[in-house]
Amino acid sequence: MESKLCNNCVDDMSSYVKWLESVIDKRIDGIVGGKYRDKYNDVALLAAALGEAKESLGMKMAKSIVINRYLEYPRHSAFRGALKEYID
Repeated sequence: MESKLCNNCVDDMSSYVKWLESVIDKRIDGIVGGKYRDKYNDVALLAAALGEAKESLGMKMAKSIVINRYLEYPRHSAFRGALKEYID
């Protein structure tokens, strides 16, 4: 019974992380797209925290994967620089 309860907890956590990822994606798009440069460090921290949350659920190298996905923003070198501060 306990393992089934634990599986439900992991499933719930995974769904929360997926929801969190969609919220963070929108936040990053809004800030980077709106060129709010003074907030780049804040959303870079959100991206790193998202990766760490995914790693805590067992996804290997999730932090690097998440950060590298956001490094794809063209012509936003200040944002890419903020992201690189969180690469291990």
